[in-house]
Amino acid sequence: MKELRFLHIIFFFLFSYCVFGQGNIKIDKPNLIVNNGQLFITYDLNNSDYDYTIDIEIINSSGVKINASALSGDLGPSVKAGDDKTIIWNLTQDNIFLDEDISVRIVGNVTAKKYNKGILLMQSTVWPGWGQTKLTKGKPYWIVGFAGVACIAGSYVYNQKSLESYDKYVTAMSFADSEKYYDESVSLDNTSRILAYSAIGIWAINLVWVAVMPNRAKVNSYSQKYSLQLSPVNLGDKNSSVAFGIRLNL
Repeated sequence: MKELRFLHIIFFFLFSYCVFGQGNIKIDKPNLIVNNGQLFITYDLNNSDYDYTIDIEIINSSGVKINASALSGDLGPSVKAGDDKTIIWNLTQDNIFLDEDISVRIVGNVTAKKYNKGILLMQSTVWPGWGQTKLTKGKPYWIVGFAGVACIAGSYVYNQKSLESYDKYVTAMSFADSEKYYDESVSLDNTSRILAYSAIGIWAINLVWVAVMPNRAKVNSYSQKYSLQLSPVNLGDKNSSVAFGIRLNL
């Protein structure tokens, strides 16, 4: 490989970021650096609610795909959101000569983050609907929890009233009062049981619901592509330095 005296890097940013199809998901601050026979592509992923699969394609000026095997860094499946993500292409290791234009294409596919089903079940055990809300990115399934809590509270209140009526039944001085308080106690106890069973049903159905839901929220897969152009420019004879203009196309 030819030895380059130095590389003069020129950046032409046409846009400061590219959006993945939704305003809250984007690759931000893409940057390109060539140094010591390596190409560094840095970028930010802004949304931690998603997982990213990052892939890279390198094509020469004739449209022929270059087999880049010496790749490392933040690419492949399950790339997490964060700043200063870096993909490194070792040009020297792949025996690549920078004597023609090449296009580096970054492809990002977005999927919703995979959640721990055990944690979701625990959350829904504490409060019905919490797990579903987590999986569906904030949909108000947590409202179901109020119904469950209301059933528990109602069951307790009616149980206490049933006990009070039973105490009155025990101490009643007449047959009419005894019959009245006994029937009242039974009716209140039945209502308490119905509310208790309803609460149990809400919790049970909610947990089964979470268990059968996929632990990855549904989201459309989409991608955004941009290319990076390396344009070598000879400035003189073979003893002269070589400059490179680098263009980022979004």
